[in-house]
Amino acid sequence: MNIAVRKLRKKQRELKALTFYLCLGLLTTSCLVDPAQNRTGSGGKALKNTQDTVSAGYGRVLAANPLILSDYSADEDTDLSTLITRSPVPITNNQYLIKDCTMVANCLEVTEDTGISPFYNETSQWAFPVTSTEFLQINAYYHMSKIMDTYLSDMQNYYNIVYPDTGSRPYSSTIPSDSDQHKSFWKSLTNSSSKLIVEADSSLKDNASFSPSNFKIRLGYLSGYTNLKMAQDPSVIYHEFGHTVVERLMNHRNRSYAVNNCLGSDEYEVCSGESQLGYFAHDDALSINEGLSDYFSYFVNSREHMGEWGLGKFKNASRPLSEDDSLHIAGISSDSDSRLRYPEYLGYNVYSPEKRIDDIHLDGQIISHFLVALTKEFQNKCTGTHTQAKKLVFYTLAETLAELGDLTAKAKDSFVDQINLDINYAHEWLKSVKPVNFRNFSQAFARNVLKMTIQSTSLCPLNSFSKDDLEQLLDSYGLLLFRTYNTNYNFTGTSGNVTVNQLNRKKSELISKNLLIEDTRSTYSDISVFDIRSTIYQTIRNQMKIEEVTTTDARYNNGNGQVSPGEIVGIFANVFNKSNSIMAGTRVLASDWAHMQDGLPCTDLSDNFPSLAQGGTTCDQLTKDNYDDSGRIMPVCMLTYNDGSSTKILNQHEFLKKMKSDIGLLEQDCLGQGEDRTQDDLNNCFVKAIPSANTQNIPFMLPNSNWQETMQDEQGQPIFTDSNLMFFEINKNIPIGTEVTCRLRTTFSNCDDCYHDSQSSYDDFSDFEFAGEKPFNILNINFKIGQ
Repeated sequence: MNIAVRKLRKKQRELKALTFYLCLGLLTTSCLVDPAQNRTGSGGKALKNTQDTVSAGYGRVLAANPLILSDYSADEDTDLSTLITRSPVPITNNQYLIKDCTMVANCLEVTEDTGISPFYNETSQWAFPVTSTEFLQINAYYHMSKIMDTYLSDMQNYYNIVYPDTGSRPYSSTIPSDSDQHKSFWKSLTNSSSKLIVEADSSLKDNASFSPSNFKIRLGYLSGYTNLKMAQDPSVIYHEFGHTVVERLMNHRNRSYAVNNCLGSDEYEVCSGESQLGYFAHDDALSINEGLSDYFSYFVNSREHMGEWGLGKFKNASRPLSEDDSLHIAGISSDSDSRLRYPEYLGYNVYSPEKRIDDIHLDGQIISHFLVALTKEFQNKCTGTHTQAKKLVFYTLAETLAELGDLTAKAKDSFVDQINLDINYAHEWLKSVKPVNFRNFSQAFARNVLKMTIQSTSLCPLNSFSKDDLEQLLDSYGLLLFRTYNTNYNFTGTSGNVTVNQLNRKKSELISKNLLIEDTRSTYSDISVFDIRSTIYQTIRNQMKIEEVTTTDARYNNGNGQVSPGEIVGIFANVFNKSNSIMAGTRVLASDWAHMQDGLPCTDLSDNFPSLAQGGTTCDQLTKDNYDDSGRIMPVCMLTYNDGSSTKILNQHEFLKKMKSDIGLLEQDCLGQGEDRTQDDLNNCFVKAIPSANTQNIPFMLPNSNWQETMQDEQGQPIFTDSNLMFFEINKNIPIGTEVTCRLRTTFSNCDDCYHDSQSSYDDFSDFEFAGEKPFNILNINFKIGQ
């Protein structure tokens, strides 16, 4: 739902930027196109690319995108048969474009579009005219097949490194010890989700996408051009396959757990739950996904630019991968003082550098540039070769993603509850409470680089890459956002925890959480309410899980800009960056948290609300042993009840009890589906923060500004999208005039005291502390139920 859509006017160097919806993932693999194979095409002579010109099992493809193969001279009228491989290359001896990988049967299927079966080729001769859909499918199959083989081989090789048949292990790995047996770096519990479907000539307009829900890649077309297709550019194919890889690696440990514990089990949340690198339309994790995916194209072809063909030449939406790219503005270079730094270059577009754009692909450039620079550092100081340097980056990403995505909360086989809190809360922690952001990703990645190249040098034979080298490179990108490597995870005490050399932090600025405040200026309202039915309906369909919503068609939404009974509303809480620096990755959380005890609101938190007289209580200090006590972690919204003699602030179950006697409401009148109501339904009886959309994300705010001032359209109007809002469902039975207070929490990525405990040598807060107030600010929003 774009409540206000930003439109970029057509300029000499600027077209409307292409967006990839559902590019959910990352890439990391040593998926490699053989550089020795026919990369120069047919030397300007058109080839007859028909079946009678090749042997069975062979065909012709575009070894790179047309712009590269033509020395940047190709245009929309270029005959691509002049650029295809002169000599035929191996495709498959099958009669369909389907593949059994060496370690995983039935791993790939390429077809034309949704609902169309793979085409049958009786002779297995894979040469077709370059303008045909068959050629696009063959080209996609060729590049996907090679990438998959290399990825699976590299993962097996890396498993053999960390779990050798003989000798000691080089270091403690996050890779599951049974990964070799179950191939959990690819396989899922069902065969259907282990086969990647690729639609090579998709009807997807101006788009390419990966969908984890059906394990499918769609390669679309460029509107306005007859024969420009995404499948003609291998770098786009590599990018999308990278999203596939991250989805696999984020769930590496989850799938290993599932194979061992969940076959035949009905424990859905534990056994079927899977993690994502990004849950909202624009959060830090999705930006990181995109940066990793762009890096993957470099990983494959070693070119420092992604998408030069259709995206770049025709849509001005390609992206550089290093500071040496000529498209960068003056002032950006590979000098340590001039790199693409976080958060300064969030929203930076080489095609329109004069204006920030709210886009995950642009924000991800910081990660891709960092990884390319790190690869060069590894080559010079660790591996001695570019190929091995890229593999080392990939291995580090494999370690990092397996750890960050672990819903079993272990991080390693030998650990318990060391990441994402515990197995019951892991999904909510990863999604909204303590998600992957630029800070957490950089710290986890650095922790793995430390163990793999410095504390152990088996993968770094040159042994010249130091901890200072790592920290200084991170800092040059503004990513040295952590004070320790958190090598002790959630273990108590700081013994063995590796600290950052603070002298290396010169560019990475850490901001106090107290500088993120409520915007109290009279020119701005505390909250903005979005309740137009048509847009809310689309949000329900696109962003929410249907089982979380009672009224799935938004029939009660009246569009009056107030919170009314029965509505599903988007709420924007107006916050302000009081610092003199860019504040990035701001989040306002409406997720349940430990702000009550025995169902009574705590009076001794920093907001001093409610008072004891208003029904509050003095709460025990939050500990690892009591954070999950009954009545402790509760929904954020509380309701005001006046019995004529006093005013109380009640949780929603207690308010229901009052409504039973006052107006005859029953438990089945609470929000929820079906006839029965769970305790969770009763706790969310009247105002429910919808779990899949309970976080307000603000990518960046300029110094001394709010979001409305930071991101405006060409008419000066603020831009809001789904990702900027929290969504709540309001019970149709709630009395008009009811006063609601929602006790929210705020945080941001380049925050100091949101992560570092000054009372514990600046070690990271333990995961259980994120159940409470300590790493956050409290922000109370208030509204009254209107007509």
